[in-house]
Amino acid sequence: MTWVNSEDMSGSEVTKDMMLTPPLFRLAPGAKQLVRVGWLQQTQPPSTEQAFRVILQEVPNPNDSTDGIKVTLALSLPLFADATNLPVSRLDWELQSEESGHQIQLKNLGNRHQRFTFFKVTDAQQHVLLEASRLLYVLPGQQHAIPLPLAPSAYPLQVETLSDQGKQVQVLSAPTS
Repeated sequence: MTWVNSEDMSGSEVTKDMMLTPPLFRLAPGAKQLVRVGWLQQTQPPSTEQAFRVILQEVPNPNDSTDGIKVTLALSLPLFADATNLPVSRLDWELQSEESGHQIQLKNLGNRHQRFTFFKVTDAQQHVLLEASRLLYVLPGQQHAIPLPLAPSAYPLQVETLSDQGKQVQVLSAPTS
């Protein structure tokens, strides 16, 4: 599937650009299966990274007559097609204030995704406004709002993150309205 909104799968469509082989297989308990993903046609690599999701889904056995709840497993795995250009990592951080509260607006102006796993936001008086382990992908050209559950008592704010780029620290001044 194409992956156009990294917060969910809205706007995603089955792609005709990629193929998965084997498309269907039987996997015994404890066994392994190699799955290959490739382009259907030989194409030029894109100028900006393209994002896809590979969906692996268990097909229930129609002959299974056991009683109880039957659960099928589905895995959604990210897949990225590299760009031809050199990697550009450029994020824009902005603190915004709205009636509903404060939020950090994060925009990816680069040509590669950024994968974050941790956020910590503190104000100038070292009050922790947000500390969370959260998996967040920000695809090229996308933006995400990160709500702050607590209002800052003093500026600037310090935003500490862990991402594919390692530990990063951003300093944000007073919010824009």
